[in-house]
Order: sequence, then structure tokens, then C-alpha cells
Amino acid sequence: MLQLNQINKTMFGNQLFNEVNAQLNDGDKVALVGNNGTGKSTLLKIIAGVEGVDAGHVSISKNQQISYLEQNSLVDSQEKVYDYIFNGQKEIKSIQSQLVQMESQMTEASEQELERLMIRYGNLQETFIEKDGYTIEESIKSIATGLKIDHLLDESICSLSGGEQTLAKLARCLLENNDILLLDEPTNHLDVSGLTWLENHLKHSKQLVVIVSHDRYFLDQVATSVLLIDEGSLKSYKGNYTVFKEQRKKELDELKKNYLLQQKEIKQVEDAIRRFRHWGAISDNEKHFKKAKRLEKQLDTMDKISHPSKERKVSKEQGFITQEKSGKEVIQLSSVSKSYGEQIIFSDISFNVFRGDHLAIIGDNGAGKSTLIKCLLGNEAINSGDIKIGPSVQIGYLSQVITYENANQTVLDYFKGQVPLIEEDARRILSYFYFTQEDVFKQVGNLSGGEKVRLELACLMNKSVNCLVLDEPTNHLDILTREWLESQLETFKGTIVMVSHDRYFVEKLSTKQFKMKNNRIN
Repeated sequence: MLQLNQINKTMFGNQLFNEVNAQLNDGDKVALVGNNGTGKSTLLKIIAGVEGVDAGHVSISKNQQISYLEQNSLVDSQEKVYDYIFNGQKEIKSIQSQLVQMESQMTEASEQELERLMIRYGNLQETFIEKDGYTIEESIKSIATGLKIDHLLDESICSLSGGEQTLAKLARCLLENNDILLLDEPTNHLDVSGLTWLENHLKHSKQLVVIVSHDRYFLDQVATSVLLIDEGSLKSYKGNYTVFKEQRKKELDELKKNYLLQQKEIKQVEDAIRRFRHWGAISDNEKHFKKAKRLEKQLDTMDKISHPSKERKVSKEQGFITQEKSGKEVIQLSSVSKSYGEQIIFSDISFNVFRGDHLAIIGDNGAGKSTLIKCLLGNEAINSGDIKIGPSVQIGYLSQVITYENANQTVLDYFKGQVPLIEEDARRILSYFYFTQEDVFKQVGNLSGGEKVRLELACLMNKSVNCLVLDEPTNHLDILTREWLESQLETFKGTIVMVSHDRYFVEKLSTKQFKMKNNRIN
């Protein structure tokens, strides 16, 4: 259905793709993965025809149409959300308009004209039925309900937030039901039930779907193959994301083994060259120089193995500092209720968190998860009930939204303010969290979401905390940073209370899960 043929693409002096080829087939569900900056979004734009190439071409089967969900693009239109989504089916909308117009004409037509109009109307109506025109309203409402934007259908599209607009654009793409569906970060603004609905929709779709997403659980559920962008090349793997990770690890392990063997061979040849040159020089024997040249030629023609991609690894020095153990009972909630005026957030909640628990609090958007966290921390007052924190519990909090009072402060100065250390030790520790060289002089107000999480975790890991409270810690993090965060938290010996929509993250780290629904917790 879709082929990439010898694609070359350079942006801002950086070569993203070097003569890449790929073939994607009808019905494939392809996860497009790679580190930040490798060109995932650019490749989707190339396929969609939004971005050009330096060389090569994209081949698409005849009459195949593309739907493309672009990341971070805003819609500036006064039309209602319902109409915006409906416009994804231009042909059906056009036929519907013609049918309405002909119905009006038939009321005033002569007998002869009426007969002619009735024939045209019947033919047009058959086409309308074939294209499911009479169920289009039901389809729009079904998709909107699945994506949880049904309450926005009568709103102007331009009045919505960026996240709501993204969901409206996704709904329009799904309604179009074109042969090829390109999705750039479709999961960012969906809660668990919305993600589950989208997973089921895509799994049962006959479309070729290409997805860029940081949600590994979503990719596991939907993807039938993975396309990896790595150092300007494309490589395809059969299976979902977890299968790809296993295959990739074996591949890199084998590559590393072969690389080290070849480096050993290269060193032996280089040593031999030096010996022959030395012997030639001291004996004035041309034969030794000829042997050295033959070995140099052998090195020049050797098919050298590139150094395997370096993946982030946890330094032994990076783990959490030794902290005092908390008591067995870390947090106790007894009949806790919270409301804002008449709006009940949660009611009569009771549970205990014990030392060593890794508790995940899950639930849909608006269920009250973040409010519950704020109540646990004492940042929000409760209306009734009792919350007790154990006397030896030392809480470290990673907020969903990380802000800084002094945005101009450098990473180094902020860290030293949180953890009293001399500069040499502070820079050494920050390097474990990938703040190296000039990175430590970045202003905290200019840090990306992933950099902020790394900086806050560096502070938490070097304080005496035995209970971590994490509110959506993976928001806006790429897959590499999420996996790095998981590796850090796996070294923590204390208690963790987390709120997260990242099901992969939750399944990997949690030992207990509490679900908030209908103002209660299970």
C-alpha cells in the first residue's frame, strides 16, 4: 500500500534520513519509534505530503487516501465541533446537502420535473445509503463519546483547549475512515477508558495505521509491527513494542559482542603494522614495509561495525541515598471526604499504605486522583475524616506540574539550594542525571518536561526520604526518559504512592492499585 523509496532528508544541517526504504501493507498497525530528534514526526509529514524530501519518493497505491493527525496544530474556526468532525466526510456532507436541496425543489416542481427529480433523488439516495450517510450522526456521536468529547459537540472548535482540539481532530480523522491513518501522539490527552476505546477501534480497523506515541501499553495493544528510526536508517520488526524491545536488546547485545571482537582484531592488526614498520626501519628491509602496507590495506577494506547505540544505564552511584526506615503504617485514611461546594470529589474513603507498598491510584480524568494526593500532603483541606502520616515518614513529592519560583536560577544553583553540597560533588551527581558540562548552567525556567523530572528526581534521591508521592510523573516524557525513570524508581527501597495514566509504568512498578470511580475508591 505504501512504500518509501531511497528517502533522503536533511533539516537544519542534520541528516535525518539517508536513503531509507520501507514497505507498509494494507491493515498493518505500525508503531514508529526512535529517540527524540530522530525524525518521527517529520517522517509522518513526508508520508502525508506536508513535508518534501531531498531525494527519493513516497509511493502510495492508486486511489488511497490519507488522514493525518498532526501534533500541536491549532484550529482557528468558528464552526461547531460537530460540524468540524462531520467535514471529515466531505462526500457524505455534499450528498446530504444535495438531497435537502432536491427535497425543497420537489415541493414546487411540475409533474414532469418532479418525475425527473425523483429519479435523480433515488440514485443519489442509493449512494448516500451505500456510504452509510444515514448513520453518520450516530457515528459522530459514538466516536465523540469514545474520546469523551461528546459534551463539546455544540461548542466552537476555536474555543477549545489545545488538548480538546487534538481530540476533535482525532475524531475527524477516525470518521474519515481513509485507507491510511497517520497519528502523531494521539494518546496525550486521553484517560484510561478513552485509551481503551481508541485501542479497540484501531485494532478492529482495516486501515494501515502508523502511530507515534510514548504510551508503551497502547503500542503493545495496537501495534503489529515496529519501525525504528536509528542514526538515519529505518528498520522494521514484527510484533508489538515489548516484542520489539526484546528483539532490539538481543540485536544490540550481539552487535556489541561483534564490535568488541572486531576492535580486538583491529588492535592486533595495528600492533602488527607498527611491528613490521619498526623492523623495517631497524633492518632496512623493504619486505617488512610491504607487509605493513598489505595489513593497512586490509584495515581500509574491512567492513567496520559501528559502535552500538548507547542506551541509558543506571550508574551504581545513582541510587537513592540510605534513609531511615519508616514505621510499618505509612499513611492511614479514615472516612475521608472532600467536596467543593455542592460538588463531591470523593466521599468516605478509607485505606492504609504500609511500608514498602508501591501503590498506584488510577481512574478517569476528573475522578479526584490529584486532589486526593494534595489532601495526603496537606496542601488541600478535607471536609471530614482523618489522615494520619506515620511519625518517621519523610515524604518526597514529584508534582504533576513542576514550576520554579526563580526561573532564572541555573540547574546547578537550584540543586545546591536543595541539597547542600560543594560544587564538585553537585556536578558529579547531576552528571548521573544527564546534566553534563554546560547543561548545569541552563536556567530552570527553560528546561523541558523531561529535564525537570530528572532535576527533581536528582534532588529527591539525594534527600532523606522514605516515601515518594508521584503525581503523573511520566507526563510529556519520551519513552527513553520513562524507562530511565522506571530504572531509578526500581532502586528505591521505601514506599511509593503514584498517580499515573501510563499503564506500562503502573504495571511495572506497582504492587497495589486503587481505582477511583463514582467518588469512591476500590
